[in-house]
Amino acid sequence: MAQGPGGVAVYGSDDHGLTWEYLAEVARDPTGQGRPTYAGLILLPSGRLQCYMLNIDGIRNAIQMSHSDDGGYSWSAPHPIVSWGQSPWTPRRKADVARHGVHYRSPWPMRLRDGRIIVIFGRRKPPEGIGLLISEDDGRHWSSEAIVRDDGSGRDLSYPVATQLDDGRIFTAYYYMEADGNNYEGTRHIAGSFFQLP
Repeated sequence: MAQGPGGVAVYGSDDHGLTWEYLAEVARDPTGQGRPTYAGLILLPSGRLQCYMLNIDGIRNAIQMSHSDDGGYSWSAPHPIVSWGQSPWTPRRKADVARHGVHYRSPWPMRLRDGRIIVIFGRRKPPEGIGLLISEDDGRHWSSEAIVRDDGSGRDLSYPVATQLDDGRIFTAYYYMEADGNNYEGTRHIAGSFFQLP
């Protein structure tokens, strides 16, 4: 995956990653005002490639997904996998906190051993934290957002990575900030969370 000016492209290698060649553009914001970014690929057992990305500004501010059925040479139009107005974050807002900021940052897709797909993401709008989306049908339908944690002390957080452990739990690590009395809204550090899906 690569990101050019305003777009996301996919590259392929036929020599175990020694050299790479351009295959196709996955997505570009059609308005020219935004950009798709933070792209990640997963490969389904059917051979379908899925590209998950964040579109910032332009046509939409949303986590979105495209797919390819020909090895990455052509891609479907991106479509959002998040829903508006179904937020579990709203009841957790503090009354005295400004509500500006972006909802999403750096989605991380992963296919679990049971076939479900999860997308872990950062939320940079109060309450800041780490969230989760789940699909049980290879990305055709998506759950409402779920909260992994919502105690960030500011918006300088995100960039999750994750793995599934032998016992089925998921471990995710990410960049985070928590209030600890320093003068910069909290110390920035690498943090982690374990969670299990029902």
